[in-house]
Amino acid sequence: MNDELPKKKRSWIPIVIGVLLLMGFIAVGAIAVTISWFRNNMVVSQSSEDTATKQFDEARAKFPGQQPLLQIIDGRPQYAPERADRGPDRTPLNSLHVLAYDRDEGRVVTFSLPFWLLRMKSGPIRISAY
Repeated sequence: MNDELPKKKRSWIPIVIGVLLLMGFIAVGAIAVTISWFRNNMVVSQSSEDTATKQFDEARAKFPGQQPLLQIIDGRPQYAPERADRGPDRTPLNSLHVLAYDRDEGRVVTFSLPFWLLRMKSGPIRISAY
């Protein structure tokens, strides 16, 4: 008779495969939720330059006497110097609203980004024409 103990089956391989599959499903779900969120928060519309100018004027009319803190002109960010010299505002920031017009494609893009998401980024936020 054989007194040897039976060999144990390797049960960790199915567990590792199961964990990897679960992580894959979570990643695909996170990507789908992110794409859905961006599609719901970004409005792209075909527009003429005159219509886009009217939209910019309407946005500026909400803040009479103020100049935008940041404008992108000829592909370069331009900061308003008198706004930068002013003391800190005590109003809490909730979202960053972006209004952009692409002359080449004739499109106006409106987008809102919550500030809690911006605060998660470490380091400065780089602004460019792209």
